[in-house]
Amino acid sequence: MPLHGALAYQGGEWATMRIDISRLMVSIAAATLALAFGNSAAPAAVIKFDDLQSSLITDGPISNPYDGFNWDNVWVLANTDIPNTGYQFGAVSTPNIAYDGYGFGGSFSVTSGTFAFNGAYFTGAYNPEDVTVTGLLGGSPVDTATFPVSNTSPTWETFNWQGIDTIQFIGVGPNRSQVVIDNVTVNNAITPLPSTWMMLIAGSLGLGFFANRGTKKIAAALAS
Repeated sequence: MPLHGALAYQGGEWATMRIDISRLMVSIAAATLALAFGNSAAPAAVIKFDDLQSSLITDGPISNPYDGFNWDNVWVLANTDIPNTGYQFGAVSTPNIAYDGYGFGGSFSVTSGTFAFNGAYFTGAYNPEDVTVTGLLGGSPVDTATFPVSNTSPTWETFNWQGIDTIQFIGVGPNRSQVVIDNVTVNNAITPLPSTWMMLIAGSLGLGFFANRGTKKIAAALAS
C-alpha cells in the first residue's frame, strides 16, 4: 500500500510536469508569433509630395512608383503656382500639393500587399464641394465616405481603414472641381511569406514531438 501511494504521488508529479511542458509550448508559440507579427505594420508614414519637382508649366501626373504606391491621375503642383485658390490654401506642408487631374478623380495603390489608410487633408481646388473617398481590396470596394470640404482651408479627414490596397477620391455634386490632397498618412502592412508560416508550423510540430517524447520517458522512469 505505501508503494502504491508513492506511485500515485509520482504519477501526480508526472502529470504536473506534463502540464508545465504544455504551458511552455504555448508560451514559446506565442513568443514566436509575437516576433513574426510584432512588426507587421511599419510606423505611420506621411506622404507630402514636397520632394517632387513641379511648376505651373511642368506639372503633371506623379511618376510611378512613388513612396511605395502607384498613382493614377494624381498630379503634383507647387502651391504658389495658382494663388488664391484651393491649390494654395490646401497646402499643409510646402511647397507641393497633389490633386486629381481635370477633376476626373484620382487613386493610389500600394505596390504590394495591403496597407492602412489613416487619413489625409482635402481641399476643393476652386469651390467648396463634397468629396467621396473609397477604399478597395482586389478591385472591390471595402469602405467609402463622403464629406464636405472648403476651398479656403484644408480639411483633415480620419479613416483608419485597414487591409486595403487602393484608395480612390473624387469631387462630387454640382460644385465639383479638382480635389487637392496633402499629407496623406498611411501604414504599410507586411504580410508574412509562406516560408514564415512553414517555419512556424514546423517549429510547433517539433515542440510537440519532443515534449511528447519527454513525457513518455518521465512516465516510464516513474513506473520502473
